[in-house]
Amino acid sequence: MKRFLPVPALAIVGVVTLFRLYAAAVMPLNDDEMYYWVWSVHPAFGYVDHPPLVAWLIAAASFLGRTPFAIRLPFILCETIAALAIGRAALALGASMAGAGAAAIIFAAIPQPELLIAQAKPNASYLLCWALALLFAGRCKDRVNMSDAIFLGVALAGALLSRFFGWALVLGVIIWAFSAKTALARALAIPLAIVTVLYAPFVYWNATHQWINFSFTLFARQDYHAHAWVFSSIHGIRFALYAIAFVVLTWVTARGRNGSLIRWTALPMVVTFIALSLVDNVETYWLLGPFTSLCAALGPWVVSLRRPVRFTLAAVWIAAAAFTMASIAYAAVTRAGPLGTRDFFNRELAADTRALLTARHVQPITDTYQIAGTLQYYGIRTLMVGDSSQAVVWREWYGSAPGPHAVLLTLEPLAATPVLRAEIERQFTHVQLAKTFHYGRLPGPRVDVYATWCDNGRDGSASVRPQTRPRMGTPRAFAGANRPPRIARTGRLGAL
Repeated sequence: MKRFLPVPALAIVGVVTLFRLYAAAVMPLNDDEMYYWVWSVHPAFGYVDHPPLVAWLIAAASFLGRTPFAIRLPFILCETIAALAIGRAALALGASMAGAGAAAIIFAAIPQPELLIAQAKPNASYLLCWALALLFAGRCKDRVNMSDAIFLGVALAGALLSRFFGWALVLGVIIWAFSAKTALARALAIPLAIVTVLYAPFVYWNATHQWINFSFTLFARQDYHAHAWVFSSIHGIRFALYAIAFVVLTWVTARGRNGSLIRWTALPMVVTFIALSLVDNVETYWLLGPFTSLCAALGPWVVSLRRPVRFTLAAVWIAAAAFTMASIAYAAVTRAGPLGTRDFFNRELAADTRALLTARHVQPITDTYQIAGTLQYYGIRTLMVGDSSQAVVWREWYGSAPGPHAVLLTLEPLAATPVLRAEIERQFTHVQLAKTFHYGRLPGPRVDVYATWCDNGRDGSASVRPQTRPRMGTPRAFAGANRPPRIARTGRLGAL
């Protein structure tokens, strides 16, 4: 019987999966994950920050409860299947069984905390669909099977419904199909029709919500400006090194007709990021999609090297993954360190907020989705103020009138945010700092949360509304959504 993948590869993927099961259970949800959990209790075909698949996956496991493990379980499955799929994709593109196994190992052992914890974020489904698209596209290069074409369409649609970056995968597959003169080129209408049907509800949701997701993705989230020099910061240097290494490795490893699919689904996106880095901040994890393609070429290339070189590269990669796992385990045990500080303070914030509510009967309000999502997950109804895109939709879910007494929770002092201060002081006649909460322990960063009493509110209805006039025919809740909405750029929410 033909093997699915080499036993050592399956064993390593299994070990990494077991670690993810452990990490998913012991590491608390971070604020992004709790924000996505809030999405899941409000089913929709779209949301402000991302397409809906992340929320659908969380909702699918809701029958298991709302523990971190239950919420992350679908994402563990996504990452495990993605590793197996990229190995099979390498086989479909002509790799040996050993090369396919190496591709699966490289992907499974990516030394990235988010992936090794299997956090409930869009990346898991995005990378799964990317790997599956490569697999089914590769199987269609010489002969098109109807089931492969259908599954290719579903995978492409899944990538689009996970991240906006999925469009790079769709365009790469289309260009490859024609430029490489594949059999898929004659049957491309099948997967594209499926993509159209599955993506249409998301487009409709945007159309009925003043295109709020598309405008947020393309304009509000970005901060287009000319950088003085890409190497002027550690962040810029890191991205530049990753991008250069990526381009070089792709040209070295993705050769010939079989490597064409990898080149077209990887290089254009990376080159676009390099150009974008001149006018905007570019995150290194944006390279994960193209890196999934590169894994299908890296595996066969690594096994073709001489044994000492092959073993050295494998040892370095596995050591990096092992070090990341150890860091996660350390954070879980000590509740400290860079990986743990922001995650572990969320439960403490909820407890401190409950204490404030016990001391005085007030309504919690905030201007950040991080705090709003955290408190909502812990059962504390929280309202959002301001005119950010997240706040606009949040008010549709939870209302907009805090009443005469509220406590404002912010990540910056109110004096440092003059627009928010003016809005609060317009609505409440008595505004006074109540307490500053300090979270975190060395060596991790400290997080400060400022609690401000807001009393003698008028009717509360205006304090959380954007100060813009709706256009004729524009729903009041989405007033101002046609202009690029404002968002504080202190969040960690994944881009695009």
